[in-house]
Amino acid sequence: MPQHPITLVGNLTSNPKLKRTSNDNLVGEIRLAASRSVRDLQTDTWRDVDNLYITGEMWGQLATNAKASLVKGMSVVVTGRIVTEEWKETIYTDSFGKQADVNRQKIKLKIERLGVDLSKHIVSSLRTDHATHKAHEALDAPEMPKVDELLDEDRGGDIAAQNESAAAAAAAGAEAGEEGGKQPPF
Repeated sequence: MPQHPITLVGNLTSNPKLKRTSNDNLVGEIRLAASRSVRDLQTDTWRDVDNLYITGEMWGQLATNAKASLVKGMSVVVTGRIVTEEWKETIYTDSFGKQADVNRQKIKLKIERLGVDLSKHIVSSLRTDHATHKAHEALDAPEMPKVDELLDEDRGGDIAAQNESAAAAAAAGAEAGEEGGKQPPF
């Protein structure tokens, strides 16, 4: 069955998150709140109905640009595909340590396009070079922050530097009389 793209308009409930995976890919996440307003004729006021809260996932340059450009509360227009992620989670059912596997699901929006809702915001834009993702040199514009400055979590990075750091920590632990020193948890 084909997955048709959908478009949602809503407000960000938190600042976008940006993480680097263990294989050096960038993944971003937003949380979107959407609803529609209807007029209550008895009280002559507007109220929100059909509330939707959904997590959106994006990758690569889109994730970086979202982190650098968007903040909590902004109204955005999002296009993507709705998917259901499924996984098994082991839980403990009693004090004797009996385990049970529970099937879990989460509905998520895989974001393909993301933009600011111009009916609610005035924005300036900066076109980036397709190959380098840097601002065109002829423009007098601020430089986009480096990805490392934007990351909320980094599970990748320079493996050689991490190994050097681990070796130095082990050597320092051995000098202090500890057996073997402690290795970092990666």
